[in-house]
Order: sequence, then C-alpha cells, then structure tokens
Amino acid sequence: MPRKRKKKSMMTKRKEHSRRVMRINRRFCVFVRELLLFALGRECKACGAARQLTFDCVKPDGAKRHHGAMSWRQRMNFYWAEFERGNLQVLCLGCNSAKQDREGWALSLFGERFSIYNTRRAA
Repeated sequence: MPRKRKKKSMMTKRKEHSRRVMRINRRFCVFVRELLLFALGRECKACGAARQLTFDCVKPDGAKRHHGAMSWRQRMNFYWAEFERGNLQVLCLGCNSAKQDREGWALSLFGERFSIYNTRRAA
C-alpha cells in the first residue's frame, strides 16, 4: 500500500514560494544587468577597465533616489529608467568611488586626462 504524503504546512509553502520568487528576481536582475552592460559597452568610460564594473548616473539627482535599501529588482528598474533617460554610464569601482556625486568630473590616471562624457581623451 502506498504511503500517504504528509501535507506541507502553510509556512513551508510560503518559504518555498519566497525562495522561488527570489530566484526568479535574481535571474531577472542578472539579465537586465547584462543587457545594460551590453548596451553601454563592457568597459569603464573613464579608464577603459573591464573588471569591477558599476553603473553610475552621469548627472546625479541626489543620493536619496538610489542609495537606499533597495531590492535587486528595484535597483535594476531604477538603472533601466536612468538608461532610458540617457543618464547612465559604466564606470569601474575605482573611478566611481573617485567621482562620488560630482558632475563634470575628469579623472587623471598615469599622467593622462580622460573625460567621462565622451570616449575620446580630453586635452
């Protein structure tokens, strides 16, 4: 005689659903990040590095808009909206830290000056 399965409690079902939703959200965010990196170019706009890439708003609208406690999905939705406005660029972690929340910023590396607003070297 087959064994009867034990019914799952409501809490167990909720936990399983929550894990499934988290996996789906994470996959979605990875997909959107890869899409944005492909569209913006997979290198730092300031120094040309290809590692530790981050998204940066060209003209920061204030830290309160995107430096709060956001979920992955909320952050990717924010970056997607900034991309559609033309206000998103890719910077490496070092350049993004050096830029902070400044506009019109230029980075000096190895005696050469780079502008983050175009891909050509600034004089």
